[in-house]
Amino acid sequence: MTCLLLMIVVGLGNPGDKYLLTAHNVGFLAVEMLAKEFDCSEWKPMKKTNCDIAECTINGQKVTFAKPRTFMNESGIPVSALMKWYTTEPSDLIVIHDDTDLALGDMKIQSDRGAAGHNGVASIISHVGTKDFTRIRLGVRPEGNTLPAIDLVLQNISFSKTEKLDEMISNIAGEIKKRTS
Repeated sequence: MTCLLLMIVVGLGNPGDKYLLTAHNVGFLAVEMLAKEFDCSEWKPMKKTNCDIAECTINGQKVTFAKPRTFMNESGIPVSALMKWYTTEPSDLIVIHDDTDLALGDMKIQSDRGAAGHNGVASIISHVGTKDFTRIRLGVRPEGNTLPAIDLVLQNISFSKTEKLDEMISNIAGEIKKRTS
């Protein structure tokens, strides 16, 4: 049985303790913080979609936060399953992910854009069949760091040294509130 839903907010990352604090998992961190900010339900596994989800109501609209249980490069499979389960349109999807082209703490919100080399986003575009969804790109490149992206995303990262994480979460929460009003 499916139900109507206004919005799905997906944070991208890799499962397992090995990747917990890596730059690639900043999407997971963001949705965990947002779910807490909006006083959502406890995280629970949703086997039919292979995601962990937390649900809440924001401005009278139902929102589901999700963390795919697949590795980053296969994110499109669970995201597509979520969209089918909740019968949502791509325009109701927000994907939060790391971006090595942005400085640590910087953020960009874009819609209807290509993957720009991000394999998780490429997988979502492939499985959802469109790029017409919102992407929130969170910068993970520390100042002066010149590592190739493939190496940078698997390094541990610390936002605790910057106040920008709280600012980014506040900005994302504002965007979600705006879309639910």
